[in-house]
Amino acid sequence: MIDTSGHMTLIATKMSSLLLGLTALLLIIPVDLAILGRFSLTDATGYQFMFGIPQTFRNSDNVTLYISSKYATNVFVNAPSIGFTQTIKTIASESTPIRIPSNIVATAVGTSSQLVYIEADNPISVNVMVRDTSTSDGFHVGPLSVICTEFFVSSYDPITNSQFLLATKEDDTRVEISFKTNAGSIAIDGRRYSDGQTYSITLNRMQTLMIQHTQDLTGTHIVSSKPISVVSGNQCANVPKGVAACDFMIEMLLPVQLWQNEYVCAALKTRRNNRLRVLSSSNGNLVHIGTINKTLNKGEYFEYVSSENALTRIMGTSAISVMQYAESTDADHQTGDPSMITVPSLIGQDSEYFYETPTSLARHYCSITIPSDKVAGLYIDSSAVSTSDELRASTTQNGALSLIRLAVTAGKHRIWHTDPSVKFSVIVYGFDNSESYGYPLDLIAYVPSLKEVIKSSCTTTAWHVDIDMEKLRLRNPGSVATDIYFGDNSCSGQEIGNHLIFDQDIESCLTTTKSNDTEIIHTNLLVYAYHDPKFHFIIRNINWTLDVNCHIQRNQSVDSHVTYNNPTGGNQGSLNSTTSYVIQTQFFIDPNFQKEISGNPLDVKTGAHVFVKTFVQKVDWTVKMRLHSCYTVPTLNSYDARYYLINNGCEMDANTHFLSQTDHETRFVFQAFQMTGPDPRLYIKCDATLCDTSDVTSSQQCDQRAHCTQK
Repeated sequence: MIDTSGHMTLIATKMSSLLLGLTALLLIIPVDLAILGRFSLTDATGYQFMFGIPQTFRNSDNVTLYISSKYATNVFVNAPSIGFTQTIKTIASESTPIRIPSNIVATAVGTSSQLVYIEADNPISVNVMVRDTSTSDGFHVGPLSVICTEFFVSSYDPITNSQFLLATKEDDTRVEISFKTNAGSIAIDGRRYSDGQTYSITLNRMQTLMIQHTQDLTGTHIVSSKPISVVSGNQCANVPKGVAACDFMIEMLLPVQLWQNEYVCAALKTRRNNRLRVLSSSNGNLVHIGTINKTLNKGEYFEYVSSENALTRIMGTSAISVMQYAESTDADHQTGDPSMITVPSLIGQDSEYFYETPTSLARHYCSITIPSDKVAGLYIDSSAVSTSDELRASTTQNGALSLIRLAVTAGKHRIWHTDPSVKFSVIVYGFDNSESYGYPLDLIAYVPSLKEVIKSSCTTTAWHVDIDMEKLRLRNPGSVATDIYFGDNSCSGQEIGNHLIFDQDIESCLTTTKSNDTEIIHTNLLVYAYHDPKFHFIIRNINWTLDVNCHIQRNQSVDSHVTYNNPTGGNQGSLNSTTSYVIQTQFFIDPNFQKEISGNPLDVKTGAHVFVKTFVQKVDWTVKMRLHSCYTVPTLNSYDARYYLINNGCEMDANTHFLSQTDHETRFVFQAFQMTGPDPRLYIKCDATLCDTSDVTSSQQCDQRAHCTQK
């Protein structure tokens, strides 16, 4: 038997070629990788957004999008289920409102297509206000990304329904929902699900699922096979429970990969209590908040309330999320009713925000969290920010922090710092008789530059690359060392403490060399891929690549240094531009390539001829492909004991023969065999190089033919 696997990969190359590991697996779940190439954790702006709005307490008066950008940009907004389409051009450094008909709000439990899709030519930030006299709230919309696959629901004890609505962008999106509730059961598709039970469903492109329950759903765990968005909250809830009046509450959930472990927060301006819910993503998570220590398990939350006018620090031993709740009017007899706000983490944010207060509410405020020694230089519009309402606290990771609460006028605002390197977070909120709103302005994480993450050096004989994995995980949460390789995906590094070290021969791992009168330049590619967690030999996508160049001065071998090629954006050390390509490997039992072999493992007799076709789908004539190697290994996850059928473009096995090779397809045949050992199956892996035909150096790598010796 032969077990084969194929995979899809995103190629992030420009002015370079990239070696791709190919295996043939028929159970492939494709990913819309074009999103990844345009999304960066360096800020919360993005190009593509999608969300649905769960049911409001009454029919909404209106739904308004507030779109802002540092650039003048074209923005396309589409709500296909209600026939709404609008294209606008935003004004640079200003918020632009778009009114959407209120029938976009979902009103029925189950699946539908009630969603809004937004796409822009340049990065934008999106906030949403759901306006209903006496029951309003708003939320910040995060951009679509490949990390949006795991969420925990945040809600509150409902008067009328705890709820969430998830939306998908791709076909065949598998979603598993593990419910957490303190009472009752949830009705879905004619069945009922109780606490701890899991509901699974496969959704297609632009489809939504709304779940409602008469009890709190906080802690419900959602996992998807492809990116989704999740908006949760309450149709109406008293905060705290039993204290009038109830209000509609809504927030877009952060994916777990963006949770951090330390936050600070204070009561909203004009309100008496600071009411928080801290939610844990893992078991045994020791949470410290105020003077309280509480151990939380996965999906558990702790509700904290304090009337002290102080900056409260919240810290967990593992990742947590923190949701802040404005209380009902009767709780403190102040103007305003419940709303829920995602508290930004301490790490990173931005140095400039543009936003617009929602219309029709009487009072508007913001709370700004910033390093205490950076308060000077903080401005709103053209005025320095007043520090008359400033609270301070010390944190373990970021030193002294200040939270400044401001009353702001209705309208458009710019909050900024004179030093662009100073980062701070902002939440905006407002109150009126029996209603409120609140949401953060962007939810982002500090992301070190690749120069901070990667240190490289070289000699005339060797490469040395040192990756700080701790810093890399701030840039790409969940990064693992086995997802990173140097040039050839067989050139892996060695983990030493928090560092991943590559010590490679200067001419190995697909290094290319060119020279001029003054120096010799060796060039290679550092690749951070994402491997399938179950089938590690499958590369689902390429997160980023970085061209690394070793410059050796002629006759001065001691004078060597490493540089990084400038990417399209012009910032040295940043990511290269990305394009999505699909590489597919198919196996056939006949020489006409008509009878494809299916199944996993493949049922092929030893000695049978297997005909193989590796090709680029959706042919792009700006790229060409060269099959580099195909080899077998004795077990599924083995990377040793390779037996090469093809290596460096040459036939290595006596019973392996090329049949044809073009710029976008290679066909060959081999005779099936078994490898000794406990596992009789034969696992086949292939590597291919894709080259940019517009770049001479890159194109030559695919044109070069190996000097093959007789087998």
